[in-house]
Amino acid sequence: MRVAPHGGRVLEYTDKGKSLVDFSANINPWGPPLVLQEAWDDLFRYVSVYPPLNIDYHRRLLASLYNIPAGVILPCNGASQGIYLLARELPLQRVAICEPMFTEYARAFSRQGREVIHHFHFPGSDPARFFDLLFRQRYDAIVAGNPGNPAGTTFPEWLWEDLVERCDEEGSWLLVDEAFQEFMGEETSLSSHVLERKKLVVIRSLTKYYSLAGLRGGFLVAHPDLVRNIEGALEPWSVNALLSKALDLLASADLSFFHRTTREKLAEEKAFLEQGMEKPGILERLCSSKVNFYLARLKNENQGFFDFLKERGIVIRDCSDFYGLSDGNWFRFAVRARRENHLLLEAVKEYVRNKQ
Repeated sequence: MRVAPHGGRVLEYTDKGKSLVDFSANINPWGPPLVLQEAWDDLFRYVSVYPPLNIDYHRRLLASLYNIPAGVILPCNGASQGIYLLARELPLQRVAICEPMFTEYARAFSRQGREVIHHFHFPGSDPARFFDLLFRQRYDAIVAGNPGNPAGTTFPEWLWEDLVERCDEEGSWLLVDEAFQEFMGEETSLSSHVLERKKLVVIRSLTKYYSLAGLRGGFLVAHPDLVRNIEGALEPWSVNALLSKALDLLASADLSFFHRTTREKLAEEKAFLEQGMEKPGILERLCSSKVNFYLARLKNENQGFFDFLKERGIVIRDCSDFYGLSDGNWFRFAVRARRENHLLLEAVKEYVRNKQ
């Protein structure tokens, strides 16, 4: 069986008890919020309890946590389940994906027999011209990231508004991945448009910002008509009991300290990493990022770069499976806490010294 290439696979990579520092998964290193950490021992008893079967239970909690109407929310077992649900249920034939993009979109639509067309937009190129060229063809759906993964960038606000309008005029679906939206701030989310745009769907994740990857949580935000039409196709018990209780705690807690400290620490660590990655001279490019990870390209062929880091207990994300980044020199690394970021920079410096 083919295993999809993703980051965050340290449980598979760990050998003989050796711990690895995981820069391949873009998870908030300062989460989960303290309210969950303090209640964790009590949450253990829910491993023996079935989760709520009524989807409104989770919908109500997510509405409270994100301050959006409950009727536009469809809870899922991570964003990935939502992606595959859309691929099954939406009446699509031709799907345009704004690359580079989370690879499960292409995989999900391809497996449903949809025609997937890749349009590569590299960070720094003219996004308006990119969409002018894209709209010269007719698509049933356009998939784009706000922000995109692995690039960590997004389009200007005015361009998103134009994209929403043009898709509406063309009668095309617009599927927007916002798995890392919280790191930018909710004011940049397109969720507020779904009540007026029936073919706009926003895909969200709980696992990144709240550091809950192991519990698998996500949700779709869409017009209530679409939510009602497709929620019956969602598998029962898609949200597990531990996440159900975690959502209950998060929705009732004051998370202002968590939000503030995450933003402050993230800014500090990004500055530390950006400065540190410049000094060794190993990178041809370090893409600017609005979130908690970076896309970078090595100056020369990697020559064992990934294995060198792994031998020193550090895992980064080889990006060669992303469309347009297949030359083997692109990689993505997450922003971690200071001690771990320091380890990464020291390992990169060591690699450079060994090659001199």
